[in-house]
Amino acid sequence: MEEKFKAKFGPSFTTELLKNHYRALKKNYNCIKTLLSESGFGWDNEREMVYADHDHVWDDYIKAYPEFNMWRTKSMSGYEDLCIVFGDRGATGKYSRALEEKDVTNEKSSATNVENLNGDGSQSPILVGGGV
Repeated sequence: MEEKFKAKFGPSFTTELLKNHYRALKKNYNCIKTLLSESGFGWDNEREMVYADHDHVWDDYIKAYPEFNMWRTKSMSGYEDLCIVFGDRGATGKYSRALEEKDVTNEKSSATNVENLNGDGSQSPILVGGGV
């Protein structure tokens, strides 16, 4: 199988290189998934990055978990595809909705709506912007 892969994509891809790339993608995916499971965070499909409802949400989280600081400004193209690859297809139930459907007219009700999209505080429905 490795030889067929090299024949199609070139000899620079080794099994070890692909395994390392897979592990890095999975680590990044898990970091984003962790952030999105926290209250106050969501996914911006347009910029392909995590956002927080308020700056203090990021500030407080980074104080507790400094290793997540890079995700405040880092984008992750293909995150929705990684949700499929790593087995998390996002919300598919009647309460799932995309970021652009989020009600931002009332901050208090908006935060409540986001926290209750899945009934468990998860913000994974925001990941589904394209409708997986």
